[in-house]
Amino acid sequence: MKLPVFINLLFVALCFEGTAVARELDFRAASELFAKNNADAINAYLEKEKAPFDVDAAKTLPNPQLSYNNTFLDVAHTSHLNDIAQQNYRLDWLIELGAKRSNRIASAASGLKIAQHTYEDTMRTLFLSFAAQYYQTIKDEESLRAAQENKTRFAKILQIAVIKVKLGFMSKNDRDKLELLDIGFDGDILKNASAYKSDVQSMLFLLGLSPDTQLILADEHTQTPQPLHENELISEA
Repeated sequence: MKLPVFINLLFVALCFEGTAVARELDFRAASELFAKNNADAINAYLEKEKAPFDVDAAKTLPNPQLSYNNTFLDVAHTSHLNDIAQQNYRLDWLIELGAKRSNRIASAASGLKIAQHTYEDTMRTLFLSFAAQYYQTIKDEESLRAAQENKTRFAKILQIAVIKVKLGFMSKNDRDKLELLDIGFDGDILKNASAYKSDVQSMLFLLGLSPDTQLILADEHTQTPQPLHENELISEA
């Protein structure tokens, strides 16, 4: 591939990567966004809001029904003028007996309480799952960062090993064994990167965000680790 073509492709790739929208959220902001956009949470809320209308419907009385019938007769074959037309009016109104209406109202009121408790239980279950996924994502991100740091630290150890070989404090065979161990660190990075990517996609789905969103989750309980001084070891070697 020619160099100008490669540079153009690299520029397009960088531009495309920069179009991803970054969202930095703490637990409170993420919880509010979850309650607003999650389909299960919205459905539970709508079911709760629908229950009071069922109570109002239960309180209504049956509507009366008014019917009218007009029958015309053949005048030539009628002996009385009053029989030319017959008009009938009828009013039907259902009367509920046996405390049906009061029982219906009580049943709807109980349904309202059940809907409210069901909503609270559903939201509690959803938020427990959401919180577990939130902190699992942070944990896997920390695991990925730790794997990358271990890789970096081991690279410095290999640098120390090279110096020791030159000075005669370590055999070349032992240094080669250390280089073989470096493969394991690459495997840890790939494993943790895959787990973290899967967690991020799950979080984006729960939050109702685009899969291309660059999600940054804040951990309020993060402790600053003690600094490491491998560079001092290299200078001493």
